[in-house]
Amino acid sequence: MMKSWCRKALPALLALLVCGTAVINGQGSCPPSDHCLCTASLMNCDPSALGGRGWVYNRTMPSPISATVQTLIVTGNDLTTLLAEELRNATGLTKLQVDNNRLKYLSVDTFKYQRSLQELDLSNNHLRTLPLGIFANMTSLTSLSLHSNWISTLPAEGVDHVFSDLVLTTLKKITLHGNSLHCDCTLQWLPNYATTLVAAGILDQPGQVQCQLPARVTGVALTQLETLTPRLVYNCTQPAIVSAPVESVVNSTTSVTLSCATSGSPVPEVAWYQDNARVDIDYYRLNLAQDGSLVISDSRHSDEGNYHCNVTNEKGFAASGVAFLKVDEVTCFNQAVGGDETDMDCGGPLCNPCALTQKCLADRDCVDSSVCLGSHQLTSSLLYVSSANDRYLTCAPNEEPGTTLLQRLRASLRGRDNPLEGINGTEDLAALVQELHGEIITQLEVPRSYISNVRLEAQARHRRPLYKLRFSMSSSGAVMTKTSLERQLHRGQLHGTVAYSGTGNSEVQLVF
Repeated sequence: MMKSWCRKALPALLALLVCGTAVINGQGSCPPSDHCLCTASLMNCDPSALGGRGWVYNRTMPSPISATVQTLIVTGNDLTTLLAEELRNATGLTKLQVDNNRLKYLSVDTFKYQRSLQELDLSNNHLRTLPLGIFANMTSLTSLSLHSNWISTLPAEGVDHVFSDLVLTTLKKITLHGNSLHCDCTLQWLPNYATTLVAAGILDQPGQVQCQLPARVTGVALTQLETLTPRLVYNCTQPAIVSAPVESVVNSTTSVTLSCATSGSPVPEVAWYQDNARVDIDYYRLNLAQDGSLVISDSRHSDEGNYHCNVTNEKGFAASGVAFLKVDEVTCFNQAVGGDETDMDCGGPLCNPCALTQKCLADRDCVDSSVCLGSHQLTSSLLYVSSANDRYLTCAPNEEPGTTLLQRLRASLRGRDNPLEGINGTEDLAALVQELHGEIITQLEVPRSYISNVRLEAQARHRRPLYKLRFSMSSSGAVMTKTSLERQLHRGQLHGTVAYSGTGNSEVQLVF
């Protein structure tokens, strides 16, 4: 009721601020107000204007776009595509800002409905080229921003080129700097056109519109190419693959890059194939790197197969050999216990920590503020063991935080900036280790001379460091079998392994 009253009583901009809903021509035809700011002629979906809440739904353009909208701003929305159908109703646009997105490709008909467009900003995207005829309807265009893309080539056929449809008497500004222009035979037309634009005062920052390749002209401005001595010869060469894909093994959910670096002039186009079927580059999970390599993110079992790349340019064709990509399933998400897990989808060096009551081998396998206890022992002590027939312990609440020596040791380690550096050289840790020496003697009920060389070690792990408390144990002539020593460790509630020498001297390792 309140929103209905607001819409009738207040202008559109005040309705946006007071009612929480934008209004265009009396209709709620703007996307939700937390995604875009709208008036009858403006639709602004720039996250920086909205406190970081930009329109990112499915990485597509906002919808609907009213025919009355003259200015559409979708800056910084992580867009990967821009389709003609998304702009079909936006026939009244005079200004379109699609900068700072991830556009890599535009079709020849992308802007076929925008006959009134005057300002077009496509800067700071990932565009590699533009199709011939894309500006066919833009006879009113006054400003075109293409800077800071990945543009390496721009097409031409005979006397026509990609900018031929622009009206120089209407055009006031073009930006092209910050691209990766390959000054080969396909761009032979561009230096003369750039000189024309400079003479008309249209090309912005002409000294920064530079060649990246070939190496001889890297960093040379387009307008300076004709002054080189000797003059640049635009030689077309056949494509070649200089770095082919190789067999790879990757864990699922991780990323992998399959190489297909090329040479040739003009720069070859790269196509990838999996088991002889063309790979659909979606520019989200499957991406084509600037050098033509295939980048697979969040890999999955369906990505496994034989891969090869084909490269083509005006002079010919080349194909790589076949390379097999194997995707090993990480068991952390398969609803079963496998790999290094201590319980279903948790524990071990790769998976997330286990929750309370789940199985573990050490405290590092449990969520913070819990400890790994023996299944028969749920009170705090130095270290814990499970029953003799059960390899695993249990994640349990830390009932007496900070009271036992081991807990104090663990807290000291977690509070260090670098828990792997200088462990035995820190006074507070060294003092704790000495206290542990005494508690080990008490727990095992052996003379002090039996225990020596108590030390703390650390080893880097995928998720968090692995700590080991090690000491040497001697029975001073009374030979103790490995079984009897392990039984005595069990009685002392010490969970560890014994490296038994058979001569009465043993190395004991306790992991936490």
